[in-house]
Amino acid sequence: MKKISLPALALGVVVLITACGPSGKAAAPETAQTSPPETTPAVTEAPAPAGEETPASSGELGEVLVIELKMHTNGYDPSLIRVKPGSQVRFNISNIDVELHDLWSRRAKFDVEVSANRSKIYDWTAPQQKRTYVVECTLHEGLILEIIVE
Repeated sequence: MKKISLPALALGVVVLITACGPSGKAAAPETAQTSPPETTPAVTEAPAPAGEETPASSGELGEVLVIELKMHTNGYDPSLIRVKPGSQVRFNISNIDVELHDLWSRRAKFDVEVSANRSKIYDWTAPQQKRTYVVECTLHEGLILEIIVE
């Protein structure tokens, strides 16, 4: 029978404990990251039902109206907003879909694109003419946002 010295045994126990970590499971090897991880916008609430309206008082930042807008497979939430002519509007847009979406309208001079699982801030000035403006996704038929200038 071979004898193991006490210092060698103690060293073996220390190596075993540090390799396994505090939980007793083997520690996962660390990997080098070559690019920063992509972040997904935090979604803290379920999308509003289609057709739900957000009034112009959804948030004020000085003289700028702030609208939280979510893009997803079935449309935009909210899908209807009301603003005053000439209003300065900041859209905080979160695309919570796996596909690219955009919002475009020639009459409303609205043009923004948001990649999948990304967010973007879009500043816009409402037209002076009172009417309903249809802003649509040019990539997916039927996805529309109605902006009522009144």
